[in-house]
Amino acid sequence: QLRSALEWETFNTPLVMADQDNHVVVLGNETFTVRATGKRVENGFMALFTLRDGLITEFTFCENTELVAAAFLPG
Repeated sequence: QLRSALEWETFNTPLVMADQDNHVVVLGNETFTVRATGKRVENGFMALFTLRDGLITEFTFCENTELVAAAFLPG
């Protein structure tokens, strides 16, 4: 449902780093417009994956949620 609520312009992951302890960090940016409000968001994000035996066992995602939430509010 979230996918249909947004009109995506960009989703870039220019930096992906891995360590020897099964962690992968992805830094990126996204630009989208919320269809219901017409508000445009330009936002950076960080995703941290922990892997074990080739599977993702933990996932953490950080972004400016205040900015994203405000785009869904009318006005």
